[in-house]
Amino acid sequence: MSVDGTGAWKLPEELVLLRDTVRRFMAAYVHPIEDTLPHDSIGLPRDQLVELQAKARQLGLWALQTRRISAAPG
Repeated sequence: MSVDGTGAWKLPEELVLLRDTVRRFMAAYVHPIEDTLPHDSIGLPRDQLVELQAKARQLGLWALQTRRISAAPG
């Protein structure tokens, strides 16, 4: 992160792209499913959950907290 001319923090381009990808994923896939569920739901039906997980994996949004391991030694 860096400070721009205004003194505000600016996200690195990599994080801006990730943020925008997550926003699009949520708008396209998660929110439409949530809108069909009762307001007091505590989870998704299994088939919808599995489908969302697969889409998240395809977009590289799965296990973001896990460090990528290079195939090269060192």
